[in-house]
Amino acid sequence: MRITLVAILILTIMLLPLVIIAKPSGKKIYVLKVEYVAYGNEMTITDDILSTKLILAPTIDGWQKLLEYKVYIDGEEKTSIFIKKKDSEGNVFLSLKKPILASGSINITFVQRIEVEPAGIFGSRIARTLPENCVWGKPNVDEKYLYIGPSFWGYSSEEYSFSNLKELASEIREYSENPCEYVVNVVEWVMEHTNYSLGLRGGITSPSIFIKTRTGACGDIHSLIVTLLRIERVPAYLYFAYFYRDGEIINITDVNAKVQYLSINALPHAFAMAYINGTWFPIDITLPRRERGETLNAINNAGVNIFDRVIVVYRVVSANPNDFLLISAPSNDSSIYYRVSLFLEDGALIITTQELELVVVVTAIAVIIALLFLLSRETSKIF
Repeated sequence: MRITLVAILILTIMLLPLVIIAKPSGKKIYVLKVEYVAYGNEMTITDDILSTKLILAPTIDGWQKLLEYKVYIDGEEKTSIFIKKKDSEGNVFLSLKKPILASGSINITFVQRIEVEPAGIFGSRIARTLPENCVWGKPNVDEKYLYIGPSFWGYSSEEYSFSNLKELASEIREYSENPCEYVVNVVEWVMEHTNYSLGLRGGITSPSIFIKTRTGACGDIHSLIVTLLRIERVPAYLYFAYFYRDGEIINITDVNAKVQYLSINALPHAFAMAYINGTWFPIDITLPRRERGETLNAINNAGVNIFDRVIVVYRVVSANPNDFLLISAPSNDSSIYYRVSLFLEDGALIITTQELELVVVVTAIAVIIALLFLLSRETSKIF
C-alpha cells in the first residue's frame, strides 16, 4: 500500500504544473493595426473616406475591452486632430476636425490595444446563449433592429423578389411555437440549404439575391439569418470581427479600383446577433463551421462565445454593410494600399485554452489508468 501512496503523490505532483499552465495567467491583449496609404496628387482626406476605417473596437462585457488607441500620420502621432463621434449604427468612430490635404503620399495608421477575456473552463469569458423561456410579443428594443430597407436588407427586383424571403419566413414561423424555436429553425434551415465558401472577392450579397445563389461567405449567410429573423419581428444585426489566425495572410489587388488589400493574422469575419426576452446572443454557423445537427451549437457555442481569438470591431444594424467594406480613394488618380494586421502584444505565442484543456483531460485519463493499474497490483499481492 505504501507503493500506491507514493505513486499517487508522484502523479499528483506531475499533474499540478499542467493544471497551473492550463489556467490562463491573464487576459490576452491584441494589437489591431489598420494602415491606409494613399498615393496621388492634390488629395483631400475627409470623413467620407476615413470614418468607417477609424471605428473604435467596442467594449463588450465578458468578451473584450478597448484599452487605448492612437492615430499616426506619416509616422507622427496625431490622435489629437480627431474627435469621437457616433454613427447611425451605434459605432464610435474618430472624426477629423478638418480635412487633411496631401500630395505625393500619405500614411494614416490606426492602432488599438484590445483586452480579450480568456475562454474555456478556466477562462472568464461570458457565453451569451439562447434564453430558456420564450414567448412571442413586442420586443423592447429600438425599431432599427427590425429595419428592412430597400437598398440592402429588403432589396427586391423582378429577378430577385423579396417576397421569396417573406414566404420562407412565414413557412418557418408556422412550425415554431415561440421565438426561440423560430430562431433555431431559421438557423437549421440556413445550415441545410446554403453552402459556405471563403469570400475573397469582397462585398456582401443582399439576402434576396443570396437566397437564389445559396453559396457565399460568412457575411452573406448571416445577413440572410438577420433578415429572416427581422421579418418575424425578432431583432437582429451583424457584428464584424477579426479572427486571429497566426500566419494567415490575405492579399487582394483590385487593378481597376487601384486598391491593394493585405491582412496579416486577421481573418475577416461576420456573425449575427439576435434578441429575445431581454437577451442578446450570437449566431455563428461558420466559425467554427457547423454541420447539420449542430444547430444549437451555432448559437450557444458560437465562435465569439468559445474563442478568445475573436475581436469584434463594429456592428451594422440598418445600414448597407458594404458601405463599411468599401475602401475609398481621395481622388480619381490616386491608388490605395490598405493593410490590417493583428498581433498578440509583445509577440507572445498563443496557445488556446481548449488545447490546454485537452492536455489536462488526456493527462487525467492517464493518471486514472496508472492508479487502477497500481491498485490492481496491490490487490493481487494481498490475495
